[in-house]
Amino acid sequence: MSISPYQEAGNLLQEVIVNRRGLKSAAFSGNKKKKGCSKSAYAQACKTLRHKGLLDQILNLNEGRLYKAVKVDDCKNQGLLYVLLFELLFGINQKIRGGGALKRYICKVETELRDAKQIVVGSSEDDDDNNNNILPAAFPRYVRINTLKDNSKNVIQLLQQQLPEDDEQGNSNIYRDRHVPNLLVLSPNSNIPWYKHPLVIEGHVVLQDKSSCFSALALVHGSGNAADDIGIADDGGCDFIDACAAPGNKTTHLAALVALARETNTTNTNHSAEKGKKKNKKNNKQHPAKNKSNIIFALDKSDTRIKILQDRVPNLVPSSPSATVEVQSLHEDFLNVMPDDPTYENVKAILLDPSCSGSGIINSIDRFYLDQQQQQAKKNNPSGGDEASSTPQKSRVQTIASFQRLALLHAMSFPNLKRIVYSTCSIHEEENEIVAASALHEHNARNDEYPDQKWKIVAPIALNGWTRRGHTDIQLSEDVTWTEEDAKSCVRVDGRKGDETNGFFVACFERKDTDNTATTTKEFDKTIIEEATTDNELRPLYDHEFQKINTEKPKKVQVPKKVEKDDSPVPTKGKSSKAPLKVKAKAPPANKKEDKMTKKRAKKSAWKVKQKEQKLMRMLKIESEKDDTGKTQKAKVQKKLKIVNDQITEVKEKGSPPVVTAAPPSNKKEEKVPKKKAKQTAWKKKRDEKKVKKMLKKNAEKSN
Repeated sequence: MSISPYQEAGNLLQEVIVNRRGLKSAAFSGNKKKKGCSKSAYAQACKTLRHKGLLDQILNLNEGRLYKAVKVDDCKNQGLLYVLLFELLFGINQKIRGGGALKRYICKVETELRDAKQIVVGSSEDDDDNNNNILPAAFPRYVRINTLKDNSKNVIQLLQQQLPEDDEQGNSNIYRDRHVPNLLVLSPNSNIPWYKHPLVIEGHVVLQDKSSCFSALALVHGSGNAADDIGIADDGGCDFIDACAAPGNKTTHLAALVALARETNTTNTNHSAEKGKKKNKKNNKQHPAKNKSNIIFALDKSDTRIKILQDRVPNLVPSSPSATVEVQSLHEDFLNVMPDDPTYENVKAILLDPSCSGSGIINSIDRFYLDQQQQQAKKNNPSGGDEASSTPQKSRVQTIASFQRLALLHAMSFPNLKRIVYSTCSIHEEENEIVAASALHEHNARNDEYPDQKWKIVAPIALNGWTRRGHTDIQLSEDVTWTEEDAKSCVRVDGRKGDETNGFFVACFERKDTDNTATTTKEFDKTIIEEATTDNELRPLYDHEFQKINTEKPKKVQVPKKVEKDDSPVPTKGKSSKAPLKVKAKAPPANKKEDKMTKKRAKKSAWKVKQKEQKLMRMLKIESEKDDTGKTQKAKVQKKLKIVNDQITEVKEKGSPPVVTAAPPSNKKEEKVPKKKAKQTAWKKKRDEKKVKKMLKKNAEKSN
């Protein structure tokens, strides 16, 4: 039986469709003996899963006639069936390689499938809402600059070399985000292999979604003026806890923001100290050198995830004696950490991003497919299907929400804490507003006699420019209060409503006794932009320029990038400066390959001629030394000598040019012959002598 070339991708897709597994977990997790799937199979499964909504619409046309003709229900491997359908209708060649029963069923209705494709694709292109429901969202590529290792100027210059230049209309390929400092916005069709890029491997940039940057930004820049209210400006006077740290994007972002805040605060204190020198000389003793670093305790209870964190932190947060930030990765459960532990005595802020349902992540292909499947089940069975599909999901969300509430209550119990940021990548109210309101009410009710231990929800000044806020109408118990001001203080992100990033929720809590001198939004925006863009070359701010890009047409962007990549290494490898100016860039490597092959062939032919010549010369020497034979034998030897001489002349005439070129190095080598080669030559002489003796004996026996 012949195995289909799409079998691996089909098996991978079968795990997602039938067993409801995640695509990455099905591809890269499993038995230790089995290797991960190939890159081609994973890419093919991603493309097929991305178009599964379109394929389902094509099969369900005309009351599902094509669905029955292809025999989807009777198929043992539905993943392979969808891969074949994708290759036929949306593949590059629009053909199915190989054979098999599935191919025969599909090819019988090939014309009808193509006609149905034109109907479905045409209607989806006309209706933007329908197209958004069929295909997952394609957000811009967000690249966060790691300011602990590099600056924005160097990173932008390196990226501009690999991206096409800005056009005459002013459309740029690299933008600055208007809410998060040091975050670059690139086109979703940028044809850059990010996971192999040296900037990513060496830790100069981090591939991080925009919404996930909000939690660390809100923790460092709360409701007060920059970070003075939690003590970052002091000499290591503020430590942090990242309760669920792995894989480390938010942890390393927090480290970079703390270092930037500390630099800005130290420069301000130095300026004030210089002014005070004229009035009082004792100010030098009051402003000593700040050597103590702020510690970030990164906790995670998972064995596999903490290893990922421990591998990433040294690359992204360099350690040195002069470093102002230190990250300590600890394999611990946050719920088991004692608030009175002296290790965490200096902790003033906690970043709590616990595990959630992940309902806000919509650019992930497998998550998008599962959401679409649930929506289709509700449409097909509006009476009983709603309960069957939503009950397991609701129970799962409720169990997750109970854990999140416990984690938030545990964070509020730390006595010296001043700020907590609670965030999730979910859009469910049960995990967001309800958890924040219930935990806040429960903790404040317990500490009614201790007003200094109570908490309140505040609006982080760093995200004042973000317009989407929390929900007001939520289902709470009678005792719990949730005001409109509390809802406006929370930040919500929804990628389904045009935010161009995954769904997210942020709630910032502060002690009621903290006195914050809050700055206005305009003043903070000025400071945050100056911190992010200290270089002279400022990129324009992003204003939804990539929102109208159709992700199905990436070829226009890919063509100039491939040309630039092929031409960029030419000046470094070429010997002359005129090499890059040639129009035909692919001709020189082809000629170089041909030259190498001809040289190899010439050397091989010269070596063969040399071997033949040496062998014939040895035969001549052996036969000329034999004088004890009779007359008949001498005559035969003379004939043999003539034949050998003729062979030598023929070989020299045919291979004379390569022999002449190869002769000088051979003479040099013969002068310095090692012992092994000398033994080989002696052995060859003895072998030839034995051959001649046998030949002479046979001739003598025949003559007698």
